Parts: sequence; structure tokens; C-alpha cells
Amino acid sequence: MCKIIKNFIRNLYNKDNENFNESKVYEQHEKKEIYEDIKKTQYEWQAAKNKFNNTTDPDQIDYSINLMELHEKKLKILYKRAKELENKE
Repeated sequence: MCKIIKNFIRNLYNKDNENFNESKVYEQHEKKEIYEDIKKTQYEWQAAKNKFNNTTDPDQIDYSINLMELHEKKLKILYKRAKELENKE
């Protein structure tokens, strides 16, 4: 994160709360990013599945399968990271 933004956030929260915990802000930001990545990856997986279901070209079928596998692996990584963050609390 840009140093200017980091300082802005720190100063903003320090004005409102003397017990500001910078790591909590970044953790919440990371959770939000992971949630957004999960939603995006689920959408991309569904698009690949739709492509698979609506094509007869063997190359397009292989491509769709590869995309689905890629998105499944990405989801596993994102779910694992989300679980780690939840267990951290």
C-alpha cells in the first residue's frame, strides 16, 4: 500500500480511536479482497463451464476444461487463505 495512504489511514483512525490496530485494518482489507477474488473466480469458473456445455469443438472443450481446473485450484487457495484469516481471530 502506498505510504501516503498508509499514513492517512493511520492518522484517521488514531484521531478516532487511541487503540487503533493497524494490522486489523490490513486484515479486514485482505478479507475483503479475498471475498471479491472468490466471487470473481466463481463467476469465471461458471463462464468456463457454460463454454464447455455450449461447444462442440474439441479444442474449445479442452480449453474450457483447463480453465475450469485452473479456477478450481485458485478457489482452493483462496478458501484456504480465507480460513486462515478466520482462524486468526
